Amino acid sequence: MSTAYRFKGFLFDLDGTLLDTAPDLLAALNLLLAKNGKQALKLEDVRSIISDGSAGLIKAGLGLKKGSKTFDSAKNQFLDYYQHNLTKKTTIFKGIEEVLREIEDSGRPWGIVTNKPRRFTIPILKHFDWYCRAKCVVCGDSLERAKPSPVPLLEGANRMNLAPDDCVYVGDALSDVEAAKAARMYVITAGYGYVPKEDFKKSWVSDGIIQTPLDLRKWLM
Repeated sequence: MSTAYRFKGFLFDLDGTLLDTAPDLLAALNLLLAKNGKQALKLEDVRSIISDGSAGLIKAGLGLKKGSKTFDSAKNQFLDYYQHNLTKKTTIFKGIEEVLREIEDSGRPWGIVTNKPRRFTIPILKHFDWYCRAKCVVCGDSLERAKPSPVPLLEGANRMNLAPDDCVYVGDALSDVEAAKAARMYVITAGYGYVPKEDFKKSWVSDGIIQTPLDLRKWLM
């Protein structure tokens, strides 16, 4: 491996960074809303809160918070709907495949660190033929702690046999930035992902912001 590269390895978030999973998540949410006599939501209603996971979506759709009497039941129903519709409308962000191929062609590893549970992550990665290509896959339930803890990112770097400061992490949430900074890892924000509607550029202390996946190319050198 050449030592001329700025980074020796790349770690990616999944939802909103590699894949546009919002349509399938929204479909599952709307099934839950229909069952509860609620009006369906549109993509623009939930896109900026996808990074908040099922809790954020259920709160947006049903107004339920963690700890409420019916939250766990609603969450289980939502996840069951999603489990059976993981890849119907999910797509790869345009340009991601080219970037991954360029990383591979350079002889460097790439991996995935996501808060998405393993039971969803692995089938999705296999569907897109990424499971065997990724040098590491760390899911939200792979370890005792998830992002914004740095532990999953440190584990990802370790599985690629790299020091954290030899890696860059690409994600679209504040928790991604916080986890990477705590791991002493470079972090790039995917501005095309599920970022909040408000101006995040000033409040998030990321090392760079990309507006399309192909913008990542300048970080591959």
